[in-house]
Amino acid sequence: MSDEYDWIYDFFRRRIEREIGSGLTYTDQVARVAKAWVGDRFDGVYSADRIPDEFTYIIANLDREDEPGSHWIALAKTKGRRYMVYDSFGRSTDNILDIPHETVDVDNDAEQADEEDNCGARCVAWLTVFDLYGEEVAKLI
Repeated sequence: MSDEYDWIYDFFRRRIEREIGSGLTYTDQVARVAKAWVGDRFDGVYSADRIPDEFTYIIANLDREDEPGSHWIALAKTKGRRYMVYDSFGRSTDNILDIPHETVDVDNDAEQADEEDNCGARCVAWLTVFDLYGEEVAKLI
């Protein structure tokens, strides 16, 4: 994560974790908190095989609809009509998700340690940064 913006992301993550917890999260929890933080621009929570054709902000699970769920990622539409993808483990979109959208990855450093389960809260925090500070700052997270 870019040292210049660490505090912004961490500030929102800590506040969101007070609402959602710092452990495993479920679809309804993630949807409720994301809607509260980014409002009507949030278009929902989806499984990897159900990502819609058009959206502003979503959170998606890397598992398919018929699977239990494994990891949350966040996606946001950029000004260039591409989709920026945030994975708290810092992986490239090409390695984790196959979607028919042109994507842009954020900075490839990991914010989440392997033993942490707070990817839901981290996704909401990242969408909040994107929403308030724009895509150029969000890309550095």
